Amino acid sequence: MKALAGNDLLQVGRQAITNAFQHSRARRIHVLLSYGGEEFRIRVQDNGCGMSQEVLNSHREGHYGMAGMQERAQRLGGTMSITSRIGEGTEVDLWVSAHLVYQGDLPHSGSPLAAKWHYLTERLGMRIAKPPKRSLDTPTENGPQTGKGESNS
Repeated sequence: MKALAGNDLLQVGRQAITNAFQHSRARRIHVLLSYGGEEFRIRVQDNGCGMSQEVLNSHREGHYGMAGMQERAQRLGGTMSITSRIGEGTEVDLWVSAHLVYQGDLPHSGSPLAAKWHYLTERLGMRIAKPPKRSLDTPTENGPQTGKGESNS
């Protein structure tokens, strides 16, 4: 990951999470961090109090959170949207083309950015969702798996 791009991505995500904790009165905050060959994406959703369109469009003196996030997204060459409705929560969604943020190959779980995200989620007391375990009876591409040995009798 390119150092400046990685820092900007981290700061946008941090600000979105911080805003959700400080302002939304949410009972649940969902953070999606995904990366692949085409794009890098951060989405932070909460089920809090939401904001009016007027608040979303305003740039209050001394409040640089949303404006700073937009500025970083533009500097990255990415696209960011903030959608909110009063009583229905807020969603911050940032996506950036992979070639603008990756330096060489895709980042891996041992990358410095992954370590920073892990630190941030631990510090905020957030749990990282694990993919559901597959049942032995779950069908796969090669057919159903029953966990039982097959016999030819």
